[in-house]
Amino acid sequence: MAEKNKARIIPVLLITGCFVAAFFVLRALPDAECGFLHYVEIVNEDGEIELCATNHAGFIDLSRLKYPINIELAPEAELQPGMLHNIELDLETEGGMPIAAHELAITHTKKMHVMLVDPSLEDYHHVHPASEGFDGHFHFSFKPERSGTYRVFTEIVPNRSRRQAIATAMISVEGEPDQPK
Repeated sequence: MAEKNKARIIPVLLITGCFVAAFFVLRALPDAECGFLHYVEIVNEDGEIELCATNHAGFIDLSRLKYPINIELAPEAELQPGMLHNIELDLETEGGMPIAAHELAITHTKKMHVMLVDPSLEDYHHVHPASEGFDGHFHFSFKPERSGTYRVFTEIVPNRSRRQAIATAMISVEGEPDQPK
């Protein structure tokens, strides 16, 4: 009888040990804005993250990775090189729900980072759109120096997930694009 009880206890102990180990592994995973890409958080007096210090270059291949965030860009007019343009940026979830500024965490002192790069990779812009309320509408100014279709990368950290999300889009500037050198 004791041998039979021993045979029942061993599988129970093994299963329990696996779940206890899984608990501690999952508990050790990061749960903040700095997450997997960063290791040190600099927090201001309001409890908002101002800066995350990186421990590596952190390359993300956006041709293979798609976040459930969509952006739509609407310039006020046809974009021309050398002219300042106002752009409206609409931000929403893949399900169509707008993402407002109050739903975004501050990272690196701003709630949103937008990078625009021309096809020649010579003209780069890093802007921080301003919010227009609670409906996911933002706006920024942009002065392209070259022609062609600019790649647009919008980086945010939603408060709910506390994880970096990147949405991509394209915006065209009149004229023939330069090729990368």
